Amino acid sequence: MTRDELNALTALLRRYGNAPRSVDQALEAIDAYLTLAESHPDAAALTYEHGHALDLWHALQDTAAALALRPAPISPQAA
Repeated sequence: MTRDELNALTALLRRYGNAPRSVDQALEAIDAYLTLAESHPDAAALTYEHGHALDLWHALQDTAAALALRPAPISPQAA
C-alpha cells in the first residue's frame, strides 16, 4: 500500500463515474494514513491504524474488481 498504488486505485475507481461517499471517505482515510506514515514513520498510532487502513485498502480493491466485472450499460444508440 503505497502512494502510487493509492493513486492508481483512485484513478481506477474514478473511471466508473462518481464514487459513493463511502468510497471517497475510504480513499481519504488511506491518504491520511499514508501521510502520517510518510511524515512520522515512528508514530505509535501507525501500529493501530495500519490494520484499519489495510482493511479499507482491501475493501476498495474488492470494489474496483466488482466494478470491472459489472456489465457495461447499453447505450440508447445500440438498442
